[in-house]
Amino acid sequence: ARIAAINLIGAKAFSQKELISLFQLKKTHLTSFFKNDDKYAREKLMGDLETLRSFYLDRGYINFTLNSHQVTLSQDKKSVFIDISFTEGEKYQFGDVKILGELPVAETELRKLILFKKDMTYSQQLVTASSKLIKQRLGTEGYLFSEINPIPDIDVQKKQVSLSFFVNPAKQTYVRRINFKGNGKTDDHVLRREMRQFEGTLASTDKIDLSKLRLQRLGFFKEVSIETPKVPNTTDQVDVNVTVEEQPSGTLTASIGYSQGSGAIFSLGVSQNNFLGTGNKVGVNLNRSETSDNYNLSFLDPYFTLDGVSRGYNL
Repeated sequence: ARIAAINLIGAKAFSQKELISLFQLKKTHLTSFFKNDDKYAREKLMGDLETLRSFYLDRGYINFTLNSHQVTLSQDKKSVFIDISFTEGEKYQFGDVKILGELPVAETELRKLILFKKDMTYSQQLVTASSKLIKQRLGTEGYLFSEINPIPDIDVQKKQVSLSFFVNPAKQTYVRRINFKGNGKTDDHVLRREMRQFEGTLASTDKIDLSKLRLQRLGFFKEVSIETPKVPNTTDQVDVNVTVEEQPSGTLTASIGYSQGSGAIFSLGVSQNNFLGTGNKVGVNLNRSETSDNYNLSFLDPYFTLDGVSRGYNL
């Protein structure tokens, strides 16, 4: 059964065409045979309804309400008709902003993380993003499990939404142990030397994020993920669990050419950026022609010292 029509009942501020363009589900069109986006699926419809709701909430319509949605199948069971009824409500703006609760960081510094100002059109996306920024800022001070709850105060007459961000920092959190998983070929110390979050110190979201970024930049791993579960029977300790998915880190090149002056030219190159899992770079290049032979062997240790000073050889 394919979608024959999607009807939105209650759309006034925006056109049906604009709203339906946001949906995953589409009525049958020229490229439907390729995209398969005209086949009804309940999960996709639920996702589209949430997309519609978010669209209005991000544009000031805080009283947006989904009244009903109905899916009808034609008698020949080949066509699906979707009717969605909703009430837009009125458009609101931001009012005053307060930051309340226990503040381990100065309020003036937290206010800089608020992404909206008074009289701007209300947007739930900006409220959520501001909450995340405040939580991340507290996380840099070790408050990994802080809670930020934005409470709205709606003024119907002024059409304004004032917000109070209640901050509950909880306890500062320390890192008990850093564990690595998935590095079957790469030595643990190669990963550990890239970490900027250390064991026995305050957990910091910035340091954990920077550690993840440095591991990704190595080029040894297809994917890097970091989790910070609480240590059982404690309230102020976490473990940092780093999971990596390794990928090939070497290259092999070969070429054959011809030059009027040198005749036939053969070249072969092998390089490995993670030699035997040590993180060292080794390369061998061979070039041969009728007039000259060139052989090159290179070696680089990116962490010759603990501070990250490298040392290389080239022969």
